[in-house]
Amino acid sequence: MGISRRQDDVIKLDYDRETHTTSSPPGVQVRIPGFGSTSSVEYLTSEKISQSGYMIEPIENVLLPLGYKRDVDLRAAPYDFRKAPNEMHQYFENLRELIEEMYHETGRKVVLLSHSMGSNIARYFLIHHTQEWKDSHIETLISVAGAWGGTVKTLKAFTSGYNFGIPFLNSKAMLSAEMTFPSMAYMMPSGDVWNPDEVFIVSKVVNVTVSNYNELFAALDYEDGYSMHLDTKDLDQIQVAPGVSLHCISSSKVDTPEKFFYDGNNLQEDPVTIMGDGDGTVNRRSLDLCLKWKDLQEQEIQHTVYEYVDHLSILSFYRFYADLRKIVVKIMNDNRLNYDYKIELEKRAEEIRTNPHFSDVLWHRDY
Repeated sequence: MGISRRQDDVIKLDYDRETHTTSSPPGVQVRIPGFGSTSSVEYLTSEKISQSGYMIEPIENVLLPLGYKRDVDLRAAPYDFRKAPNEMHQYFENLRELIEEMYHETGRKVVLLSHSMGSNIARYFLIHHTQEWKDSHIETLISVAGAWGGTVKTLKAFTSGYNFGIPFLNSKAMLSAEMTFPSMAYMMPSGDVWNPDEVFIVSKVVNVTVSNYNELFAALDYEDGYSMHLDTKDLDQIQVAPGVSLHCISSSKVDTPEKFFYDGNNLQEDPVTIMGDGDGTVNRRSLDLCLKWKDLQEQEIQHTVYEYVDHLSILSFYRFYADLRKIVVKIMNDNRLNYDYKIELEKRAEEIRTNPHFSDVLWHRDY
């Protein structure tokens, strides 16, 4: 009789301290389905139920009505959310090839649409490409709820559990797996956003700030966690602008964890949580970090903030639909104008070439 594994055991990762990389446990193979197909991002589960809807509503309510076609000029690039960018080399190569393929097939630059950590992944991809490549292939990045500087809530991935803001996931059940994910270390609050003396975790064991994560992982007796933090803490290079037009869309005035109080020595108990401003998952100061790049690049950065819309609900928010439609329609109209102007120039050039007078002008003949 076979031995079944719990789901959290299947998705956890093994960390190699020598190579600073992770892999699935022996006997487990994880595949990311549907790269290039929108089916992979429309729902978070194989069962297409409303509770697991993700990008389905923006796709069906905005992009398809504008004439985009699934898997033709509307594509998706899903990734292993457990990993951080330092382990995603093949993914970034696949993403570059997908963008270049779309560019050559459609004759138009590509619009990138990202959500949450996907915005960090997209930005990491962009800052590692030349400006020439970005200018020729990328129209704009539309970031929704980008966790640019990490989030305090992610610290629970190493203490009492975090459900990624997905209601049907049990935080406690996720804990043993998610603490092995480099992405959780990658999304810890950044020292580029929080001050060294701001305390996130208060307990009898340790008080945690951005400057003493080593003490947190020592208290948890989890050396691999601190090693993953060191692997990922400088990946985003906050001082480097993305170098593309950016629409930074987020929300505010939703209670968002800012500090956790643990009563006693057990950091795996449910803490008392102090709330602050944000979208329920990402803190406002992290969401607004995109404003920092306004003075660091020539390309335009537009900043839109809604109120009282949480981290996931923003993808089905009517004002987001309206703004996304407005952005895309403007790009379509601008491209149409550019295309018409190009056709007109080619038409004029052809008229000149076929004009008998052209050869005389070319050879400077006098009349």
